[in-house]
Amino acid sequence: SLRQPSPGAAPPRNSMESFPRSIASRSAARTSMAALAASSASGPPPTAKADDTSACPNRRLRIWVSGNSPAAVRKDMNEKRMTDEHDGKRVDAMSRWRFSWRWRGNAAGKCDLNSVELKFSATITMPRLANEETAPKSLRERWRLYYRALTEHEAGHVGYAYAHRDEVLTAIKSATCETASASGRAAIARIVAHDQEYDVQ
Repeated sequence: SLRQPSPGAAPPRNSMESFPRSIASRSAARTSMAALAASSASGPPPTAKADDTSACPNRRLRIWVSGNSPAAVRKDMNEKRMTDEHDGKRVDAMSRWRFSWRWRGNAAGKCDLNSVELKFSATITMPRLANEETAPKSLRERWRLYYRALTEHEAGHVGYAYAHRDEVLTAIKSATCETASASGRAAIARIVAHDQEYDVQ
């Protein structure tokens, strides 16, 4: 996991509460058992939406899980789930993003906020089914539907933060040398508040 940097760090955000006990009872896309059953009966799940994080600097980590039944996969995932440092909940996937900034001094020895350089980075940790290619077809299709929904959910966290990076930059540049970092952190706090609301939608 990543250490919490400063001054521009956001706390890690959790995503979906779980890979459902039935592999389908709850997901980021609120997929129902009936919808999954229909998907299994009519063929492979639809193609996943474009990954909203593709344009921003990020890296992906994997937690490998395995099993040949929904119950076996759920059991393995429960044993390997991460803990969200923000609220202490166990989660299946986690996104961590951060902003960092720096500026140069001017001829008078003060900060030059017009020279602010803002950097963004993110890490998304996702579960992966180690035996996906050899798992029973019904499990494979349900896993892929779940994984796509989870990917889109995590992309929502990182994509939103990245899309609002100009707000952080503007907040810093609009401040004084004494309040610049505090203004940046306040802008980040608004993004974090959105993350929290997004998780309970």
